Amino acid sequence: MKKFYLLLMAVLFIMTPFQVFAQSTTWKMDKAHTSVKFEVEHLTVSFVFGQFMEFDGSAVSDKSDFTDAKVDFTVQTKTVNTNVEMRDQDLRSTRFLDVEQYPQMKFKSKAV
Repeated sequence: MKKFYLLLMAVLFIMTPFQVFAQSTTWKMDKAHTSVKFEVEHLTVSFVFGQFMEFDGSAVSDKSDFTDAKVDFTVQTKTVNTNVEMRDQDLRSTRFLDVEQYPQMKFKSKAV
């Protein structure tokens, strides 16, 4: 019986670190409650407002306190929208976003 308890303790001791590392939580962005917006000052008298219509993001953490979180966020540049089609086309051009060469903007965190 003593050997059984010793074996049980050894198995639990060996498995505990694997269980801790195996517990990963992933949070996906709730697109119904998220937006990617921007504003740019224009001639120091007004602002131009816009947003990106297509984007995705997530955060992954192994620790319950979120200190090791890794955040990943992607925006589709061709979906820029300022409600002025001529300006949107200019923003998509090589003068600004160059959506043909850079179809996405990506953010990957290095630390939280």
